[in-house]
Amino acid sequence: MAEYAPNVFRALNGIFCIYKPAGRTVFDIVHALKTNLARELNQMPGRPLREKVVISNTLCSDNLPTITTVPDLADHPLVVGLRYMKDDFRIGSVGHLGKHASGVLVMGIGNGLSKLRDLATAGFLRVYHVKGQLGMATHNFSPVGRIIERTTFHHITRPRMDRILAAVQAGHQKHMFATAGVDIQSQEAYELAVGGLIRPTDLKAGAVIYGIRCIEFHPPDFTIEVHAVNETCAYLMKLIHEIGLELRASAVCSQVRRIRYGHFRLSHALLTKHCKSSSIIENIEFCHELVSESKLDDRPALLVKGNNCLAPKLYIESGQFTHEFSD
Repeated sequence: MAEYAPNVFRALNGIFCIYKPAGRTVFDIVHALKTNLARELNQMPGRPLREKVVISNTLCSDNLPTITTVPDLADHPLVVGLRYMKDDFRIGSVGHLGKHASGVLVMGIGNGLSKLRDLATAGFLRVYHVKGQLGMATHNFSPVGRIIERTTFHHITRPRMDRILAAVQAGHQKHMFATAGVDIQSQEAYELAVGGLIRPTDLKAGAVIYGIRCIEFHPPDFTIEVHAVNETCAYLMKLIHEIGLELRASAVCSQVRRIRYGHFRLSHALLTKHCKSSSIIENIEFCHELVSESKLDDRPALLVKGNNCLAPKLYIESGQFTHEFSD
């Protein structure tokens, strides 16, 4: 039995999760979802035509005009147009992914848009698998950019890569404690670390890396796992470039893949080809627990003011790895 379109439309309210493929923008995904949902609901049985009152000249037994109701053809879809248009669906996302990135994308539809704001301000940790390729650099750090440099990479080893990544992580952690006005070697710093991650309150404060490690190393290809907040895909691609510079070579990002956004994991994500109304409604129910008040309150205790919380950037000075904080 076909579903009733108005009931389906009312059920499309909440948070759901999809897997964004590389090569498509978030705008393209949202446009495709709206178009597909509108087409699908228009193919379902919709509400009946409105009725209008007709007074006929035929007199009834009481010598009164006959009053009847008939379907109002002015309400017919062939007259007024399709019942559902793509603009009837309000869809948004949180945690933007660039065109060349893929992975978990949390989206809201209808009343779920208010939950997206709560997710954005919660500052949940995001986890990425970022692939890089040694030996070349592009003008915009992306895999499709114009190649501007080629270098050798045979001198790069796994231990050297691990040392560079450990320095990046330590620099970010030290900067967060410094922004909080706490000595990283003090008891207060220990108590703060036990209480949870120190995160910035300002979403525009800059990326903060809480963990970074190399999980695959097969030169020229390598893969790092990054745990961060306030990051962007452009930041991660530039990070690969700067790691290549510190390795006395060059590197370009070949893939950015988000595997987790807060409590949302790959197992919660729908493939875009499965994004039909029934699957989205099931996913909304599946993800309902992930946006409950208890989950949204499960966040770090210390919030660092964001005015001076800027992400450290890598640069080379006298052959030593250091951190510089921009103004």
